[in-house]
Amino acid sequence: MKKKSIIIRLRRKLFRFLYGKGSPRLIQIRYGRLKLKIMSDSPMAELLFSGVGFEEREMKYINSITKPGDIVMDVGANVGIYTLFFSNLVGMTGHVWSFEPSPLAVSILRENVAMNFLKNVSVVEKLLADKIGPIEFYIFDNTGDVYNSIGASERPVEEIKASKAIIMKSYTLDAFADENKIKKINIIKIDVEGAEELVLRGGVGLLEKSDKLIVLSELYEPSLTQCGCSVESLVSFMRSIGFSCWEIKENGSLRGWEKYHGGTSYVVFKKDDE
Repeated sequence: MKKKSIIIRLRRKLFRFLYGKGSPRLIQIRYGRLKLKIMSDSPMAELLFSGVGFEEREMKYINSITKPGDIVMDVGANVGIYTLFFSNLVGMTGHVWSFEPSPLAVSILRENVAMNFLKNVSVVEKLLADKIGPIEFYIFDNTGDVYNSIGASERPVEEIKASKAIIMKSYTLDAFADENKIKKINIIKIDVEGAEELVLRGGVGLLEKSDKLIVLSELYEPSLTQCGCSVESLVSFMRSIGFSCWEIKENGSLRGWEKYHGGTSYVVFKKDDE
């Protein structure tokens, strides 16, 4: 363990030496057996480069539940860290729908899918919400597109604000499912910087039709609030349509969700008949 921590510290220093100065650039790193391109200014880049691990408890849980043949939606895929992970697990009999609206992130996502020859992934360049129509989308420059949001225009903890807002057309999960004849799915991973409840409300038909559905959702109260939602309203909505609420323990197993502990975390919603 001590040797590993020393290696991590050295790799962190190396990352900052190589990429900490100058303009952000696109870099390529190893991600398990796959290759991953990512912007050097992304908060995830140094973690992955140094070997710290990325959202390890969530990855352990996903690894334990995802089966060959599963149909997965990665909503808010960014450059595809979860998409690549899911692709390996569902195999060629399954499929991953990878949603990302941010112009820079989706271009890198496409590169990562192509570079790793992932034939079971479809990249969807659409902005999801609770309704169809024009909507403001806030862009945070020099962050690797990880904070872009339809409602959250600032990050109080990081003390940064959106660089600009662009008008995009929003879609709903239900409309997308109808257009693509998707009758049910197995897993949704959603991380859309505060708009999680809005996106899930726009997919209530698909959620209700998909038995044994598992939803892995990010929780971050400051961003939810800016989108007109809250942790409480998100949890209440999901419970109202038949989902129970769970949190992920360090070993990747679940325990009943009791309350939001602050910061950024993930919650698991499962159909009550599971």
